[in-house]
Amino acid sequence: MLNRSIQLILAICFVVVLPMTMVNILLTHVFVTVEYSMPWFVSDPYGFTDAQRFQYAIESVDALKSKSAAADLAEIGTADGRPIYI
Repeated sequence: MLNRSIQLILAICFVVVLPMTMVNILLTHVFVTVEYSMPWFVSDPYGFTDAQRFQYAIESVDALKSKSAAADLAEIGTADGRPIYI
């Protein structure tokens, strides 16, 4: 009976912990750097350079990891003041 309970607890933990771990890995500067440096990374249809896209990606990751993610994302904009996210 105890063995079955441990299995149940581990299964529940994996259902919660594993996806959250993967999300946290995706929200790192290392992941953004690796992903943007891949040769198959597609070009931007909106005209942003790779450097601009990388900068906005890093800013977005930082905003998503902050406590006020929605407000921080709304503040990210281009050099001429246009918002990246609407």
